[in-house]
Amino acid sequence: MIKKLILCLFLLVGGMAANAQCGAVNDAIKPGETLSYELKFNWKFVWVKAGLASLTTNATTYHSQPAYRINLLALGSKRADFFFKMRDTLTCVIGEKLELAYYGKIEAEATIAYIHPGNKLATVIGFNKDADTQVKKDIAMQAAAMAPIAVDKNDVPQEVIAHELEIGRDKAREEGKPENMLDKIAEGRLNKFYQESTLLNQAFVKDAKQTIKAYLASQDKDLTVTGFIRFTLND
Repeated sequence: MIKKLILCLFLLVGGMAANAQCGAVNDAIKPGETLSYELKFNWKFVWVKAGLASLTTNATTYHSQPAYRINLLALGSKRADFFFKMRDTLTCVIGEKLELAYYGKIEAEATIAYIHPGNKLATVIGFNKDADTQVKKDIAMQAAAMAPIAVDKNDVPQEVIAHELEIGRDKAREEGKPENMLDKIAEGRLNKFYQESTLLNQAFVKDAKQTIKAYLASQDKDLTVTGFIRFTLND
């Protein structure tokens, strides 16, 4: 079963009530509520069950203004996904005083979401296969605490790599290193950057003697992270 997890944050500029697109006052979104429902597709006048979803709403602030944080977990099956395409839509809940601040989703064989105490930092992690809940939570908390920029070094954008190499050469030059050694020194510093800034190569916060990649392998040799999202209201 493929899991799709969608994390949303809606910013309400005015009060906590807003007019819906349909013209009615939106009082359906209540902080602290959880809504569970079935996902269905219409096929030749027949409604076909294709999965389950759960939506939780909490009150928060964004730039010192009241906002809603909405967490949506949708679970679909591979069989249904083969025949049907689920489309993400937002309708009849967005009025002129309500704007979408953050929206992100992860599609993977297994997912987990973590919201740090204080409700201002959250991560969503995608895995290539399911694993023990605590193992998945460990990775979500790692991403929250260490703020990686990519899953692995191959996922780091080329412009970031070029920037880090230039910084490495500049620092080496300032330290008085010979010009013919600058590139080699910069490459060494780039490797350190990978260790600090890519999730799989970071030192595990619960055991700095092993990397996240090694920790996952110790649980299941084939287990790995396929993607992640990190949201913060602290910046």
